[in-house]
Amino acid sequence: AKNSFALLAKTHHAAIDGASGVHFFELMHDLQPEPTHFPPPDKPWQPEPDPSPAELLFRTGLNNLSQPMRLAEVWSKQVSQGLRPMPNLNNDNMRARNVPRTRFNGKVTPHRIIGSVDFALDDVRNIRKMVEGATVNDAVLAICGGALRHYLEAKNELDEQPMLAMAPVNTRTAATPTSEAGNQVSALFVQIGTDIEDPRERLEAIHEETSASKIMHDAIGASAMTQYGEFVPAYTAAMASRLMTDTAASAPVPPFNVSITNVPGPQMPLYFCGAPMLSTIGLGPITHGMGLIFPVLSYQGRMTISFTSCREILADADFFETCIQRAFNELHSASEAWQNTQAADQE
Repeated sequence: AKNSFALLAKTHHAAIDGASGVHFFELMHDLQPEPTHFPPPDKPWQPEPDPSPAELLFRTGLNNLSQPMRLAEVWSKQVSQGLRPMPNLNNDNMRARNVPRTRFNGKVTPHRIIGSVDFALDDVRNIRKMVEGATVNDAVLAICGGALRHYLEAKNELDEQPMLAMAPVNTRTAATPTSEAGNQVSALFVQIGTDIEDPRERLEAIHEETSASKIMHDAIGASAMTQYGEFVPAYTAAMASRLMTDTAASAPVPPFNVSITNVPGPQMPLYFCGAPMLSTIGLGPITHGMGLIFPVLSYQGRMTISFTSCREILADADFFETCIQRAFNELHSASEAWQNTQAADQE
């Protein structure tokens, strides 16, 4: 908009996840147009000096000595949960995932392309009402699945197998301090109905998928999965990460196709140096084998579905935005038709 400016904040995903990123983002803004003024510190802040190799080695030794105690603590907390019987999932929910290989599952370059489309949050909430028990997150997955269907169909690349999305899950609980940042996420893997043309049927299929995935996710224990990751040495984890992404980029069957992360944002107006914030757009990391991510954010009654990809994978951002809008319009029209039918039945 005229007389507006943009603020770009970039932080490595190792330091924050979506939820802690939103908290950090809120702290950068004021709740009123008048900027908040803080008194200057008593003495200028100075960063700690870079540690020497010997100091790093010493810290690592102390950390390794404490790990067995921490591992025992995490293990003891999970024993009672591990003794519980696994949920009774039918064969449909446990079926093998035939993940299609798409243009989004190859090597990525350093060149990024981004785009976004925003909607009224109430419209998205109304969409999810078409299917009993469905959530706003289910509606978001249905929009993204419909957009990918339209895009790949236009490219003559639509596979008969549904695409599989990785949806990060915030593992924080009510007892977690709001000031605690870091990376505390696990993941759900959900088929997003790219093989289903009817928008309402797609939403229904996604809701069944997420319900089954959440049952299994809760049985395994989301917090346990992230806690066990703390006991993997950093060097080993880095090597495993590089091996995984390189393998995924060349594997005949990718582990999943895209990532979709929906993070609730502030619904009250925010201000930066007196200027009101008009909208927010999410950016996300992509890797070899996973060249498309949908960061979804909400702010002051609006929801923005953004995407980050590689320029060589998705060169036509404008057309992809059109596909997102088209998928939303189809679901919105289906929602209005369903609401009219419900009203007529009540009469």
